[in-house]
Amino acid sequence: ETLGVRVREVLGGTSERIAMQWILAIAGHLLGFVDREQRAKDRRQEQRLVARKRNELAKVEAYYHRAGEKLGRIVYFWGMMSGIVAVAIVGALVALLLWATTGLDPNDSTTQYLFASYTMGAVGALVSVVTRMTSSKSKFDLDFEVGRRQLHRLGSFRPVIGAVSALVVFFAMKADLFQVLPDQQESIYLYAVVAFVAGFSERWADVIFGRAERLLGGEE
Repeated sequence: ETLGVRVREVLGGTSERIAMQWILAIAGHLLGFVDREQRAKDRRQEQRLVARKRNELAKVEAYYHRAGEKLGRIVYFWGMMSGIVAVAIVGALVALLLWATTGLDPNDSTTQYLFASYTMGAVGALVSVVTRMTSSKSKFDLDFEVGRRQLHRLGSFRPVIGAVSALVVFFAMKADLFQVLPDQQESIYLYAVVAFVAGFSERWADVIFGRAERLLGGEE
């Protein structure tokens, strides 16, 4: 009954129907055994039946976890796509606001670097998650039992985090807190690559932020 509740609440569509039919078949077989006409006590037969049904329930639970993980990844992915759309809308609105209030020049190199970093950071975060989802060596664990709405919401935050991380790295580079390459020359390609890596790898961004913090603190 507990497994059936989890299946109904978490899974959906074909996977839910398969799991529920499987559980009902196990329950029906057990009830048929209990309600049989000849109730001669055969302890060995009962033990064999119980062991077989426990093994089948373990297979159903394993199927439930596989289906739940796949469903959770799909929901998380569509959440990230929603986040990408939100990032694009916010970027467009900010650009229009700055153009209306400050006369933002879209042909200015700094403006181009800024929005290239913003965009590539969000894309880097998306590619990072998709890569880990499809890789057999990388682990991407999701607690799919928290609910679809929560997973969708968590996924939508991922591109936002990537875009913000890329913007922080952009401002750090503009403030000369660090150099990515020796004697580096500014170009939109350099900022795009750095922003993509910042959104793709949280660890790399942590290294950059840690070094910037030490510089601002006067430790270097």
